[in-house]
Amino acid sequence: SSKKRQLLLFSATMPQSVEKLAELSLSDTSFVKLSTKGKVPEALKEYMLPVRAERKEAALAAILDEYSNLFVVVFTSTCRIAEILKDKLKNMLPFRIG
Repeated sequence: SSKKRQLLLFSATMPQSVEKLAELSLSDTSFVKLSTKGKVPEALKEYMLPVRAERKEAALAAILDEYSNLFVVVFTSTCRIAEILKDKLKNMLPFRIG
């Protein structure tokens, strides 16, 4: 008997090009969207802090240290930048980054 395989793609954002690729490459595709654009859950707190470019990592480290008892998600523009930032913050903060 043949086994059925299932491929699941998870993304906070999914460009239309990725959706089209999935539709062309996979059979019986389905897309599930959990929230609408521009709508932020009430329990989520968003903050913006203008910081000079050369102070960004230090400012982020100070914020993470201040709120170390909370769950914090930091968004970056690429996975590579996330890895670089993680490595820098590991040396700046006394708690686990991951």
